[in-house]
Amino acid sequence: MNSASFAGSPLARGALLTAFGSGGSFLLPGSPSQSYSFPSWPTNAGGVQVYINNCTLSTGKYLPILYVSPTQINFYLPNSFDPAREVFGTCAGSTPGTSFTSTFTITSQDGTTASTTLTTTTFRPGVFFEPGTNKAQGLHYDAWTGALTDLRSCNGSNCPVYGEYAPTSNRIAVLTTGGEGASCGGPRAACTNGFFSGVGFRLGGSQQRLLYHGPPGDNPYSYLNPPGTTLGQDVAIIDITLGTAGTYTLQMTYNGAVTGNTTNVVLGPPN
Repeated sequence: MNSASFAGSPLARGALLTAFGSGGSFLLPGSPSQSYSFPSWPTNAGGVQVYINNCTLSTGKYLPILYVSPTQINFYLPNSFDPAREVFGTCAGSTPGTSFTSTFTITSQDGTTASTTLTTTTFRPGVFFEPGTNKAQGLHYDAWTGALTDLRSCNGSNCPVYGEYAPTSNRIAVLTTGGEGASCGGPRAACTNGFFSGVGFRLGGSQQRLLYHGPPGDNPYSYLNPPGTTLGQDVAIIDITLGTAGTYTLQMTYNGAVTGNTTNVVLGPPN
């Protein structure tokens, strides 16, 4: 499933993915959980491996692993994996944007394997959120005061909305994964007209202007680059055009349809 939204198939390239185990263990008894830092993500974590086989090809690829525990594996489906024209060869009759059936096989530390067949596609983002609160992970930027506030700590006083100065004074940056297939036209290029390749955001049901969407390293708004971002986490920067306080539902859209998960953004009154 998508590591941000915990949504299952279809799964997108450029996404951090999570697999949960049941009825057994990924690790041998007594083996500790292990985390790996980018770029040193192994494809073999002490015998634990995740393998993808796409289309009708007889060979596939081992995927980079970020974390492994007895019941959970976090791994990465590279952005270079394109279901329409993927790195292992060309799928017969494929066209850009087409979804394909892919088989994921996980090898546990004791050598046992388990496979599942899922749909892979080019764009299926999820927004990272704080478990238990459903608040989006990211930052609120107040251009009027220069303040940056973690969205996870926002309440009625520390995330003010300056509606009378919108859209230039307030922006939010949220972290997503599974959206690298649709960035804003290349490095350091801002989105225009609120959308790029059908990508958009709704806040409280109102369409907001999307300023930027893409990998953190290409982010032209460097002051909004959230700390701890890593490969596979995209940054989306959105204008806030709402002038009243409240808890708003944040939805990511693709070609007009809501995709991924729904999270909350809490915004306070103007100062």
